[in-house]
Amino acid sequence: MPRYLPVDRFAWWNHTARWMQYGAVSGLFLYLVLSGTLLSWHVVGQSLLVVLGLQLVIMTPYLTLRRSDQSTAQRVAVYATAPLLGLWQATFLRGLRWYSIATFRKAAASWGTRGTVEVAA
Repeated sequence: MPRYLPVDRFAWWNHTARWMQYGAVSGLFLYLVLSGTLLSWHVVGQSLLVVLGLQLVIMTPYLTLRRSDQSTAQRVAVYATAPLLGLWQATFLRGLRWYSIATFRKAAASWGTRGTVEVAA
């Protein structure tokens, strides 16, 4: 059983579900690109509307959070930037995640601050 993320906890299942969702969405995106369906402006427009709409729905709870150092106008401004966040996640951050997944073994080999340990036991 994993030490820091036990399988019988919500956090593990939530994490697993999010990775499964990411895999399904990425697979669907690749299928749409390779089949040529996503090359239609009509489909691209509908996809953008779905991404933007979902981001607005996801960000709705942030409108109800009230802090003493934040005005209502600031909360609405943050809510209004939700579509930009959705586009950023769907484009740049998705590509960055694919790159990091593809190259993590190369990076893992060079992790650490020292090549050798100076003090022997």
